[in-house]
Amino acid sequence: MDDDSSVDTDDALMEMLGLNFGQEINLNVQQEEEDETTDQKTVLSCSLIRLPSKCSKHHLDPTHCFAVVIDDMCTEYECQTIINMATNRFQYITEASHVTPDGEKYMVQIQNPNPHKLSVIDTTHDPHSLIANKDPQTKILDGLFDKIQMAIQSHPSYQSFVKRTQCGPMRGLNPRMRVLKYDACDNDRFEPHFDATTYVPGHDSRKRRQSLITVLVYLNNGDCDEFQGGETIYLDHCVSGVNNKHQPMDNVTMVVPKIGE
Repeated sequence: MDDDSSVDTDDALMEMLGLNFGQEINLNVQQEEEDETTDQKTVLSCSLIRLPSKCSKHHLDPTHCFAVVIDDMCTEYECQTIINMATNRFQYITEASHVTPDGEKYMVQIQNPNPHKLSVIDTTHDPHSLIANKDPQTKILDGLFDKIQMAIQSHPSYQSFVKRTQCGPMRGLNPRMRVLKYDACDNDRFEPHFDATTYVPGHDSRKRRQSLITVLVYLNNGDCDEFQGGETIYLDHCVSGVNNKHQPMDNVTMVVPKIGE
């Protein structure tokens, strides 16, 4: 059974997994600009985020956590392309689909659905792929992965993370892009949370790849440029809200939205 407001679930957050919508994509951008998005090989700046002292739920010292800001991961053209891809697909996710051990699929209501809109874009992103003629959304993810890899692979904080987790080299991004939209008139928001682990098929069909790092890309400028709010806020792990009396506002870290960051 398929429904436009349902999602598949595995080990990741139910509300963050989407559907294959099968809709045609209207890029609404000039084709001649495309080469600019795929040929950029500039090494990008990578700066540490100063995290609150008790941000880690595993009680790690914040200096041992891997959290960085990378400037210009996507061009304005790429950001607008993603927005155009996602525009007609936004919806509130209120149901999830479950599969029983014998393969039967059934729907359940999500008890506390996230109060923001989600659009899902599926790609064929795989750094091991030798396919030459890729679709626009896959090209964006391929380029994004290349830039991230160049920006962080020699960064001391990333090298420390790899050593601590023994995760090995990066294998790619999740081929499923999730685009979130927040409308103030609808009181949309993203409550404080920890990202769950997601598993996706690997190059070897017998193995799965596990997500260890969250990649967040801003598609708009904040700080009253295009809108107010929208900051990513890092809190102490025990806090349930930014206005919680146990979390002084001078002990939070905010990252203001900037296009392509």
